[in-house]
Amino acid sequence: MQGLKRRQALFFAGLLFFLSFFTLFFTVIRSIPAEMSLLPGEVGRLHVGFPFSLFAPEHARSWLGASAFQGSELVFNSRDTGKVQIELRLLGAVPLRRVAVNVVPERRVVLGGQAIGVLLAADGVVVVGHQPLKDLDGNRYYPARDAGIEAGDIILSADHVSIRHAEDLARLIGAAAMEKRLVTLEVRRAGRTFYRSLAPVVCDWPSVGEGHQTRAMLGLFVEDPAAGVGTMTFYNEKTGEFGALGHRITELGGQKQIWLQGGKIVSARISGVEHGQRGNPGEKIGTFSGPDDIIGTIAENTRFGLFGKLEDFHSNQPEISVSLAHQVHPGPAKIYTVVQGTEIQEFDVEIIRVYQQQMPHEKSMVVRVTDRRLLAMTGGIIQGMSGSPIVQDGRLAGAITHVFVNDPTRGYGVLAEWMLKEMDQLAAKRAA
Repeated sequence: MQGLKRRQALFFAGLLFFLSFFTLFFTVIRSIPAEMSLLPGEVGRLHVGFPFSLFAPEHARSWLGASAFQGSELVFNSRDTGKVQIELRLLGAVPLRRVAVNVVPERRVVLGGQAIGVLLAADGVVVVGHQPLKDLDGNRYYPARDAGIEAGDIILSADHVSIRHAEDLARLIGAAAMEKRLVTLEVRRAGRTFYRSLAPVVCDWPSVGEGHQTRAMLGLFVEDPAAGVGTMTFYNEKTGEFGALGHRITELGGQKQIWLQGGKIVSARISGVEHGQRGNPGEKIGTFSGPDDIIGTIAENTRFGLFGKLEDFHSNQPEISVSLAHQVHPGPAKIYTVVQGTEIQEFDVEIIRVYQQQMPHEKSMVVRVTDRRLLAMTGGIIQGMSGSPIVQDGRLAGAITHVFVNDPTRGYGVLAEWMLKEMDQLAAKRAA
């Protein structure tokens, strides 16, 4: 019995040691970023504890100055741009992973804050659903569904006549029905354009004060191609490239995936605000006239926001340096956004948490609104504020992305470095 108890005690002690070791192992792994960026001349440190160590290759030793090239801590201070791979080792011998240390030039962009509207396309209407139709004899039809038209498709024209509103489509369908012929639709889906010819179905249609009348339809629910209001975060004055929203647009009229390549951003005017409350995040109410207000074309809709190129846009906002991830810290900051009309205003916020992220992630920090004016005007962070630039220590730190539904005074932000990295990768992919 004594021997059994001793073996059990040894087993549990060994298990506890094993679990402690792996807890330490994964804690250290998670604490070391996959990438670290520094500005020329800026000091950066990587630190680990026993039984781990860091090892720098021979060509990186000029970056370390008087610091050792291996050990529990490496100190970097290079005045030259470039990239080195640092190796994390176990017991100084077993390689575990690599850490990229980049010395990068300072990035500068023009500060945003403008209210923008997002259009799926300059022309056309977007399909958001189907409906069954009964003709005058009671027969049931699904003309649009049977023709392969799907939610999310954009109908650009009917019988080669451009469509800008749902009423345009209804009028052209009615004309085809009057002539007892098919109507030909030009449809765009995920950047591809195709044509479908459909037979309009004449249905009984209720009419206020006149009983019933007939109407020709295709069994579609459509909306104007507006995906809502947001905020521009920054743009590059030399190239015209812009970043906005800070998050992906994922839903419109029940559609889960939205193809925005080739879509447009337009200048918007904020005409009102729905106050944010617990359980209701509130929103900006924006107006824009569509194609007449176009200021840019969307190249990509990504998890870090909308990216594209401005076409004819000028701003009085200043040029500003962009913070690297490690430069953003808990503390006071400012956000820039439009609450009324088109005037960009500055408001006080506090960054209350910055997440240590091994790789770029769209939720990088937690921000709390502290400005009494903004709290009185909106209740805090509301829909339409996505993309509002966050400035800390005179640099662009990030952008507002999401509100806490149960606490509209708080929200998430994405780091500006992640947005710039995404924009660079997209540009490289297009150039390839």
